[in-house]
Amino acid sequence: VTASWASNTITISGTPTVSGVYDYSIPLTGGCGVINATGKITVTADNSVSVASATPTLCINTVLTNITHTTTGATGIGL
Repeated sequence: VTASWASNTITISGTPTVSGVYDYSIPLTGGCGVINATGKITVTADNSVSVASATPTLCINTVLTNITHTTTGATGIGL
């Protein structure tokens, strides 16, 4: 993640690779006084899912035993 300056605008950009909360402080130069542009960037980890608990083969009219996946970060399923 980097910061750049153009036409009185600070642009922070990039691609974070680690989750967490990151504070930033960018010192500004020129003019009178000393001031920093400050803020916080929160990076959330990607969703993850475990492999299936089973990969059954079954006959017609046979009850399927539940197949489960453990997830992190997900809040539901899209259908």
